[in-house]
Amino acid sequence: MFACVAWLVSVLLISGTAHAASVQVEELRVVGDASRARIVMDVSDSPDLRWFLLRAPHRLVLELDDVEYLHDEDAATPRGLITDISFIDAGGSKSRMIVTGEGAFV
Repeated sequence: MFACVAWLVSVLLISGTAHAASVQVEELRVVGDASRARIVMDVSDSPDLRWFLLRAPHRLVLELDDVEYLHDEDAATPRGLITDISFIDAGGSKSRMIVTGEGAFV
């Protein structure tokens, strides 16, 4: 019985250690013109991502778990239809990337 419990604890510790490493945003690129915009994020691993839209002003919110931003600050310069890009701490291990647009996101 003890061997079974010890094995289970070791599996949980190894799993927790492997999951504890944060995903790194290594590079960020923003491109766009008067009719469209694109944001490309190069990440070290597949992030746990949720998104939602807000109005007045129109915003796309990307909520990520355990993310470390390593990209150059100048890379987050708004272009095209994107008027602002901001990064905030959402508490715990969550962070949010908020993209503000001139109009509604479609």
